[in-house]
Formats: sequence, structure tokens, C-alpha cells
Amino acid sequence: LGGGGVGVDGGEGIEGGREERAYVPALGLSNMGGDVDRLKEDDIEDSDEETDGTTEGGKTTRNVTMPGERELGVKTIWLEVGKMGGHDGEVLTMASTALCNVEEGERKKPVLLSANKSRDEKTSGIRVWDVATNVCTAILGGGHKSSVCCLAFNDSGTVVASSGKDRRLCLWSLPAAGEAAGEPALLARVEGAHKRIVWCLDWCRGESSRKFLATGSRDGKVKIWDTSTSPPQAVQVIDVGEPVTALAFGFKPFPNLLALGTESGVVSVLEVSDDFKAHTVKVAKMPRGHRKTVNKVAFRPGQEKPQLASCGDDHGVRIWSLE
Repeated sequence: LGGGGVGVDGGEGIEGGREERAYVPALGLSNMGGDVDRLKEDDIEDSDEETDGTTEGGKTTRNVTMPGERELGVKTIWLEVGKMGGHDGEVLTMASTALCNVEEGERKKPVLLSANKSRDEKTSGIRVWDVATNVCTAILGGGHKSSVCCLAFNDSGTVVASSGKDRRLCLWSLPAAGEAAGEPALLARVEGAHKRIVWCLDWCRGESSRKFLATGSRDGKVKIWDTSTSPPQAVQVIDVGEPVTALAFGFKPFPNLLALGTESGVVSVLEVSDDFKAHTVKVAKMPRGHRKTVNKVAFRPGQEKPQLASCGDDHGVRIWSLE
């Protein structure tokens, strides 16, 4: 949306002949390219009106700064469809069943998980939300003792993996559809899954490898876990050489592709074997990655050729096509 306005009442106007319009420009960060260069070239005639520009040769040059995200949030209209309250601190991570293969699982209703910044076990619970009613139906407690930084559902949406600042790796089972809401069960817990804080994790979606899970940490390691054992066992350790801040497995027909993002801004893709025990082969390293820390990587589902999106602290979003 942008350019012309769209009347909230379908363009007919409201009482008194006054039209009420909502101007929703493109996101601020994407405006900071050609639009800024174009607007800086615009000169306006000198007048008595106050400006924040400089005067040269009888003309005033406008100093234009494109709006940032905060300004867009304050001055534009983004309709709020619901609000979920209850966290004790800043929300650090979320996960949903939106991309889960729910037809093969037991859970049919969409579910959202969220976790906040915390310093003790009491406030480190993971909240389970019913997005249809915006109600917290359960709290996953007793697994972590500080901030949970990453969450992920398995492909059926019935098992959740979590990890974070305490370096614990926890697996949880959620009540199946039709069961009474209650405290979900803690299936397994691994102490000291990594030597440093765990920033990211994801499940493999392959037909024969859904029991496998990957974790990435500030210690510069990526670990592949076999979750069919109790507790889960690390079957492979990949030394990345710098803090791993984001990772994601691919979708069918490329479930064994694993994308990684690092603290320095490097984005790479690995291909792992079916049993996750053979040597991991690096198949691609993106030539023009991010200038700062990569915050998120994600594959696009349902593609004949793999596509990957990444975003980082450099305020950039990049989309990669892998041949």
C-alpha cells in the first residue's frame, strides 16, 4: 500500500464531506534506498515557511529523512486484531504450528508459543497460546532456569524443543487435540548442551529423520541431536568457527539442507547425510552476506528449487536462490 490513499469507508467519505484516509507506505527500512536519493534532489522555492533545510541561491534544499520503524508505528495505521498479555518481561522468542504438517499429526488447531527474558526458573516458563481466543492455555515450566532464546515445533506440531541462556536442551510434549488443557509434559532435558548460550534450533523435516534436531550456539558449534533416545544424544558436531546466531532446515524435497547464519553476517548452507553421522558437506556460502549479525534464516516451502531468506542487524533482508 502507498502512494494514493485508501478511504476506510470504501472511498465514499464521512459526515461533513471530509474523507478519512489511511496512508500506509512501504516499511521504513525499504524506503532508505532510491527514495532518499530522489527526494534530496528536490528543491523548493524559498518562502516564509519554516524549514530545516539550508538556503542556497535563493532556494531552500530540503533535508529529508525517511521514516524509521518506530515513526511508522506511531504515525500510520496498523490494525491490531488481538493482544496476548501475561509475560513478566521482554518477549525473546516465539514459535507456531503454522508450517507444521498437521495432517500427519494429532494437533489441528493453530498454537503459538512465546518466552520472555528471565533470570530464574519461576519466570522462565514458556507460554502456550490459543490464537483463536488469545488465551494462555498452559505454561511449560520446570525446564529452564533462565531466558529461553529459541523454540521450535517438530513437523507434527506435538513436540517442542527449547533452549537458551542456561544451555539446557528441553523437549516437551503438548496435549493432543481434544485433551483437556493442562501442564504439558517435559519429555527430556540435556544439561550443558553447549558450552555457551544457545541461540537457535530447528527440527529436520525428512521422512526418515524427523527425530533429528539441530542447535546452534555462541560457542561456534552446531550440534545434531538424535531425539529418539532419552536423553537426546549429539550424533554430530559441526565446528563453524564463530558464534552461530540462526539456523533452519529445508522443506521437502530438500529436508537435509541446513542454513546457518553467524555473528559476523555470514550465511551458508550445509547438506547433511540421512543418518547425520557422515561428514557434512558445505554446498554454498553466500557471496554477499550481511554486514552485521544474522538474526534469522528460513527456507521457503513448496519450491522446486530451494530458496532461502535471511535478515540481520544491518537492517537488510536477503532472498537467496540455490542452484
